Amino acid sequence: MSQQSQAAERRLVLRVLARWQELCGERAFPPRESLAPALLEGDWEHCFCLVLDDPHNPRFDYVGTALAVPGWSWSRQSRVADCPDRTLLKAATGFVPRVLAKRIPICVGDRAMHLERPIMFRAILLPLSDDGERIEALFGAANCREIAAEDG
Repeated sequence: MSQQSQAAERRLVLRVLARWQELCGERAFPPRESLAPALLEGDWEHCFCLVLDDPHNPRFDYVGTALAVPGWSWSRQSRVADCPDRTLLKAATGFVPRVLAKRIPICVGDRAMHLERPIMFRAILLPLSDDGERIEALFGAANCREIAAEDG
């Protein structure tokens, strides 16, 4: 996808997926160090990175400002289990096991709660690997819109 068509794409998850695919080249997965804020321009604030030092409870390596949770200050020692429930970030990290089992990017669109408000969200998790085989990290992106509680 060219930069012009990426700019025209309205969905965050598809823009991030296209960039991930470019970074893959001939590899199954791009290395973690290939991702940089400049590559994702305005989308970087909606992104996060998880290190799989414990695949059952990954550690945050980065959380974009659009995913920040008031009252919770993440650090590079923070784990997914530490992330407050009923937040966009918690919903966006909820399908880590599926990505690890299938070894492919997975995109999810669903309803959730974020700071006591109902939302519709889209999130994507993408595998990263320094050696091209073992998944060592996941890169994610998510955004949402608030919905009325009675929307069906």
